[in-house]
Amino acid sequence: MPDTAASHIAICGALAYDQICRTSDPITVNGQPLLNAKLHKITESFGGCAGNILYNLARLNHRGVLVTCTGAQDDAPYLKQLRQLQLDLSHCLRLPGLNTARAIIFTDPNELQFTGFYPGPIPESADWQSHLQRVNFTDIQLFLQAPYPSQIMTQTLSYVRGLTETPLRVFAPGQYADQLTPAEAAQLIGLSDWVIGNAYEVQKLLSHHPLMDKVVVTTHGAQPIEVQCRDLSVKTIAVPAVTDNVDPTGCGDAFIAGVCHALLQRCEFNSERLHRVGNCVDNNTFSILQDAILLGCALAADCLAQQGPQHHPLNLFGAPQLSNG
Repeated sequence: MPDTAASHIAICGALAYDQICRTSDPITVNGQPLLNAKLHKITESFGGCAGNILYNLARLNHRGVLVTCTGAQDDAPYLKQLRQLQLDLSHCLRLPGLNTARAIIFTDPNELQFTGFYPGPIPESADWQSHLQRVNFTDIQLFLQAPYPSQIMTQTLSYVRGLTETPLRVFAPGQYADQLTPAEAAQLIGLSDWVIGNAYEVQKLLSHHPLMDKVVVTTHGAQPIEVQCRDLSVKTIAVPAVTDNVDPTGCGDAFIAGVCHALLQRCEFNSERLHRVGNCVDNNTFSILQDAILLGCALAADCLAQQGPQHHPLNLFGAPQLSNG
């Protein structure tokens, strides 16, 4: 079997500096959002969906390929952190004089979150296309499109689909699920093989386009996870109970990292086998799905037990311990 430390997964998405705020009271009353909230705790963390996923993959001794764009004005601390993970940052497009992405996250006592997100610099289409052409996708068996502005997601997924050896394409819309137009949602879904999201995100996509002939993994918090297979049959997998519930920020990203890593490992880093998993035609493929979901749950539980998306320990699976400052 290939060395799991090799890069068999590429992730396109944001690196962001997170400011995570706890509110004293619920941020909705009778289903209506409040216009202001009193805060009792503020922490800062490295974040962004692509960064969080890479961090969790590193815990599994799996170094993914990062495809992103940052603002060179302030990206140095984050890039230094990623270098400690021994990641190749050659596919990070740094734009001078601009700021890197920012997320301001409010979490209330009921674990309801509201996120304000600045995506960072958005390159011109021609510049991004040239950047994609410089990325070495030779050994990439799984491509994960994390949340990013729709034009970048569409352009990137289109490029990846046109590769000679097409990897399994996984679309995780995240906070962009409710920002997409029907046309954008239809195009992104059509360019993907799998969709992974929470119930709110998946429902937003379904309001625009039926998720037919796709593998759809839908999380429901502590409730069982639903997996729609390509034949439209639905499998449910129970979520193991958790004991520590500190902060949900980044748990979805941790879950996705675990799922993608387990899929690659169980399919022996073979693209053809990865594409067959979603057919759910026998017990073996369902076993692969189940293992992937449970590893995702394990990483999500570790993340949930700590404040912030990148503060759960890196040495659990043998990766180097990093500082978070």
